[in-house]
Amino acid sequence: MREVLQESETNLEHKKRIQMLFRLFNMNITDNFNTNYAMLLFINNVYYKSINRVKEIEKRSNENIQQLYKYNKLKDTAQDILGKLAEIKGVTNKKISEEYNTPE
Repeated sequence: MREVLQESETNLEHKKRIQMLFRLFNMNITDNFNTNYAMLLFINNVYYKSINRVKEIEKRSNENIQQLYKYNKLKDTAQDILGKLAEIKGVTNKKISEEYNTPE
């Protein structure tokens, strides 16, 4: 990070990129190297926290999807069993659902 900032002192393209980055955070490049460096570290920290948060959310989403798959499989199996039970008893699925107090 320090090298990037030092490079921006001599490389106009790097300086423009850093200025653009600072503008995203409503910051301005100062004449003080340490201040600029601290601001870059802050931006870097925010960036990595954001990435980690996105990864955490993605992981939770995947876990929730897996739980939904399990739930749906169990629900389908229960419906199949209730359907077979209705067939054996010679009644409708609705009657079986009422008898066992399950949703149709």
